[in-house]
Amino acid sequence: MTRTTRLIARSCSEHMRLKFVAFIACFTALAGCHGSPRPLNDDEKIVRAALTLLSSAPQKICLDDETSENSLATFREMALAPRASRQELHWYPPTPLVPDARNIVPRTVSDKDWDKSRLSEAPARTDPLPGLQQMMLNGAALRLSRGVVNAEHSVAISSAWTPSGVTSRWWPINRFRKDCVPRFAISNPLRQKNLAFVAVQANHWGALYAFKPVGDDWVPIAEWSRWLY
Repeated sequence: MTRTTRLIARSCSEHMRLKFVAFIACFTALAGCHGSPRPLNDDEKIVRAALTLLSSAPQKICLDDETSENSLATFREMALAPRASRQELHWYPPTPLVPDARNIVPRTVSDKDWDKSRLSEAPARTDPLPGLQQMMLNGAALRLSRGVVNAEHSVAISSAWTPSGVTSRWWPINRFRKDCVPRFAISNPLRQKNLAFVAVQANHWGALYAFKPVGDDWVPIAEWSRWLY
């Protein structure tokens, strides 16, 4: 190899090394930008607070990766019920929804077996919140349930901010996987300035939670009477 050839080869090698270093630097910069997630908005914080409450019980949480449906639809319907029925509905300190495993109905259940099955109802509670809090929560929920259209927005549930023990997937995957049992469903948050509501469903039980802002986050403050669906 002549001296000129060696110089050309060395120059090409140095050029390729510089290109490789530049590529690595660029890739690292992009990865660094991607690794700095944006701050969560209020709706995402509310959903995270609901999932944190649910995951505080010894259970796995499997759900779709997006919220859906109106949080106060059941509350709005029950507000039209006879007075005697409404008097049985109260707000309580929030507890995680742990659905009864007996309410899981196999996909292959026959009509005959379905007719024989009986879904268990949520246990009755005896620790309602004080009357003034009941009135405040009922009034706020009623106003929001009759609110302006488009007051709610769906929330994409990301594994980047969900608590440990929570698995969120694209909804078709959850319909075919047998390990997503029970499948939880989180509703679109409905909120006003200092109060928000989220409904949770799993294994034919439904629960409605109220949240308030504390510092830079939201925390659950109450739970409405659970229902069977």
